[in-house]
Amino acid sequence: MSTEQDILTFTEGFREHRSFEQANAFILQKEAHLEGMVRIILQERSPYAEHISWILVHFAAKYPPLLFPFVPQFLQCLEQTQNGTLKRNMLCIFLNLPPLDAETAWFDRLLHYLRDPESKPAVKVNALKLTEHWFLRRWPELAPEVRETLQLLAGDDRPSVRSVIRHFNKKWK
Repeated sequence: MSTEQDILTFTEGFREHRSFEQANAFILQKEAHLEGMVRIILQERSPYAEHISWILVHFAAKYPPLLFPFVPQFLQCLEQTQNGTLKRNMLCIFLNLPPLDAETAWFDRLLHYLRDPESKPAVKVNALKLTEHWFLRRWPELAPEVRETLQLLAGDDRPSVRSVIRHFNKKWK
């Protein structure tokens, strides 16, 4: 059985057992597993890409250094995909990684996700979390710009968006 077929078979089983411990063990078993998983994400092979990216969110929480070599691919996915689940999961992976270079471009990209009416609520929520995590902790003087961007969402009645705005406003008065 090929590595790719191993990954697809494992992913189908994961949909049943949803054990992230087993998923982490599977990834650590062979270096080719992680490489193949990233390749499937980039190909956006649904539903595998969505499930694999979710697995990697949890993998990133435990083994962030093992994902450093794949940052360019994750950025590529984030820039190119229209799939809200993949965007959300890529942002969640980045929440577990140290800040990247090219801070201005990243800050602008995250604000774009907040402004974009096409962005799903989970993308907006995770873009704001990443903005806080990577930028506002180091440069709190950026908070007014983020607050101004969030005012564009004032009419958004979705609970997750309302909640994250309330949280932001309390934290960054």
